[in-house]
Amino acid sequence: MNWFRRPATLDDSQRAELPTLLGRLDRFDPGQRERLESLTAALVHRRDWTPARGFDLTARMQLHVAAHAAVLGVGIDEPDPFANVESIVVHPSTMVDRRPRPTPMRGVVTEAPRALLGHTTANGPVFVSWAAVRRDRATGAGDVVLHEFAHKLDAATHLLDGTPRMDTPAHLERWVRVCTRIHRDLRRGAPDPVLRSYAATNPTEFFAVATEAFFVRPLDLRHVHPDLHEVFVDFFGQDPAAVDEARGHVVTIADPDEDAERS
Repeated sequence: MNWFRRPATLDDSQRAELPTLLGRLDRFDPGQRERLESLTAALVHRRDWTPARGFDLTARMQLHVAAHAAVLGVGIDEPDPFANVESIVVHPSTMVDRRPRPTPMRGVVTEAPRALLGHTTANGPVFVSWAAVRRDRATGAGDVVLHEFAHKLDAATHLLDGTPRMDTPAHLERWVRVCTRIHRDLRRGAPDPVLRSYAATNPTEFFAVATEAFFVRPLDLRHVHPDLHEVFVDFFGQDPAAVDEARGHVVTIADPDEDAERS
């Protein structure tokens, strides 16, 4: 595709925007900062961006979404962890999904509309709601961009099964053991003060919800699920909880449930 010929670098004005869009960047060392900028540039310049429903999608909005997604890949040892992302579609507000889908009752499907803040499939575009992006930035309660791009990391194995590509069989075995146990507890209705109840939907949503918690509420996740925190540190190659701890942040447990979904 011809967008691969565009330069994958940020200009000075874009670099100057990153602290505003992401907050303080001192959590990244110089090598990580360079990696962050490179991944951001690749997403901005080497992907197709589509505004939905006549939305006025600006270059700054694209930079915001790309930079937040790039945070996921800072410590992943792959040239382009988002090689399977070809396009990003930005909606002005909440999306409505009317596709048939399974219900908790075996063999029963529903076409009832549901509100979505984002949506991603293994082979399709990444869809995000700009209203949700703005709300996440204002409240700090979640991050729809992290959630949807986590699905693309999951899909690197060509399956959406909650298990991204692992470095070694030992990492894979530990990942499956830890995530399966916690997901099973959620499916059984066990209360969880960090992971939204939507994580119980299936393994891929568990991974995406847990990814949000790992980056948005890292100290809370480490406090409640230390083993899950450890396998995420191994996979993502970074430790946001350690950074927050060094800044003097404290554990704060609150109910993370929301009405709309990220899928």
